[in-house]
Order: sequence, then C-alpha cells, then structure tokens
Amino acid sequence: MKFRKILIATIFAAASAAAQGSVSSLTNDQIKYFASFFALLGDPNMKETFPSHREISVRSIFGMNQADASALRSAVSTYTGQMTQLFASERAIVFGKSALTDSDRAEIAQLVDARNQMVASIATTLLGSLRSETSAGLLADAQNIANIRNRKGAK
Repeated sequence: MKFRKILIATIFAAASAAAQGSVSSLTNDQIKYFASFFALLGDPNMKETFPSHREISVRSIFGMNQADASALRSAVSTYTGQMTQLFASERAIVFGKSALTDSDRAEIAQLVDARNQMVASIATTLLGSLRSETSAGLLADAQNIANIRNRKGAK
C-alpha cells in the first residue's frame, strides 16, 4: 500500500514537472488522447445541458475546481466550434462524389493535419490554464492510455 502511494506521487510529480515545463510540445499520443477527450465532452450531437454528466465525471475524476472547470468548458467550446468548421470543409470536399481524386485526398490529409494542430493548440492552452496537479493528472491519464494502446498494438 505504501509503495502504491509512493508510485502515484512519483507519477504525478513527473507529470507535473512535464506540465510546467513544456506543454507546448505534445506527443502524437497526447494529441490522440486530447482529440478523444474533447470529442467525448464536446459532441455536438449530445442534447445535454452544461455541465453535462460527462463533464461532471471528468471534474470529479481529475479533482477540478471551478476555475479548472471553466477552462475545460472554454476548451471544449473552442474545440466544438472549430471541429464544426473542419467537418463542413470535409463535407464540401466529398459532397456528391462517388470516388475521391488524389487532390481530394490531399485536401482531406491537410484537414487532418489542421485538426491535429488545432487539438494540440487547444490542449496546450487548457493545460496552461489548469492548476498544475490537474494538468499532471490529464497528462498521466494520456500516458496511461498511450501505454495501453501500445501494448495492444493499436495505432
């Protein structure tokens, strides 16, 4: 039991140092994590009111205070708005086509790159706006998910 507490404290200390150091250089695994994280909380098809049950769960899991919750809500709102624009751009590329051209594929690849840059930017802003322990918890969770994906061989 004591070992577990030391291990958890060590993980949070390392993640906290990473959060305070260089949050601007997120890894691909962290970008995947935050893309899923924001999509889960910002699904425009959900008809829930804020705070949603999902947001309440996330706030509880990561021990967020009101300032953290406000930063999270702002990040999710930004993500949802920008994803709506990206989806519209994607629909404009594929609308009415039975097959995609090489040019269409290149445009879609650019949208994917734009989405990854957007997620990295929003996540970096969010992590910088949160208390260090909250940022550390999110980064630790991102690493745990990446470890699980890598063990399963998922890409």
